[in-house]
Amino acid sequence: MAARLLAFALFLSATTAMAGPRAFVASTGDDANTVSNCTLTAPCRSFQAGHDVVDAGGEVVALDTAGYGRLVITKSVTIMANPGVVASITSTGSFNGVGIVASGARVVLRGLNILYTGTDFTYGVLFFSGDTLSIENCLISGFRSAAVSTNGPQRLTVVDTIMRSVGNGITVTQGAGAEVVRSRLFGIGLGEGVAVVQSNNGIMSRASVSDTTASGFFRGFAARSEGTPNGPVRLSCIRCTASGNVENGFHSSAATGSVSMMVSSSMASDNGQYGFFQQQSGAGNATFQSLGNNTLHGNGAGATSGTITIVGGN
Repeated sequence: MAARLLAFALFLSATTAMAGPRAFVASTGDDANTVSNCTLTAPCRSFQAGHDVVDAGGEVVALDTAGYGRLVITKSVTIMANPGVVASITSTGSFNGVGIVASGARVVLRGLNILYTGTDFTYGVLFFSGDTLSIENCLISGFRSAAVSTNGPQRLTVVDTIMRSVGNGITVTQGAGAEVVRSRLFGIGLGEGVAVVQSNNGIMSRASVSDTTASGFFRGFAARSEGTPNGPVRLSCIRCTASGNVENGFHSSAATGSVSMMVSSSMASDNGQYGFFQQQSGAGNATFQSLGNNTLHGNGAGATSGTITIVGGN
């Protein structure tokens, strides 16, 4: 009998040490609770602790309003807040808010405030490696390098998200593909709201943006190629607004390589130079297509510059 009780006790000990599909964090939590895997009744204090114990593909849930530290993600995971909870990831100094280094991983960030309080050039979310990243209903604020940046042939989705007081909003490069939907991007006079930039790995970098505003940047929406000819660049915008940017609202330029921008049912207003801008030089090939249903108003140097091609839809 004693042997059976000992065996049962060992079984329970092994079970509690195993990771689970869900981990919890709370303002009253303790990271020492990683020994019990950050359960609902014994939550941890930081997102990092919850991430480290949860199963790959699992969820880390913030139970109440608090700051939950910076985070490095190394596996498939969902990091989320309960509805009505303000779950913050705050960084300062030279640290990024969220770093994703997770080959093949699928990551979701939902309902989070990702904040920077320093003066260095850092990233809100640096998607260094992984398969897919979905940012849903988040606030990303204060990062001078970029709110979100890709670094390889990944898939990025941004939905219902606000980015404010940032140097760049979303930078898509290195062969990444992005969808940006119903988001609001507000800059500090630097960089670009949504930028698709030539990659050096020979793979197309592309983004599709809809129902999104970019304001207060150097450029609102940009597709550009400036370095050694390599992967092509594609950017399409529908029902987008570029307003109050220092230079151009919608910008397509190529010194090398191939760049394509298409804009439909969108508005460029009160930008410092042009609403629509197209430029190519050297061996570059930049195109700018408009479906002819856009509004251009109050741009400082004029409505358009370069060749804007009016095309019909199907």
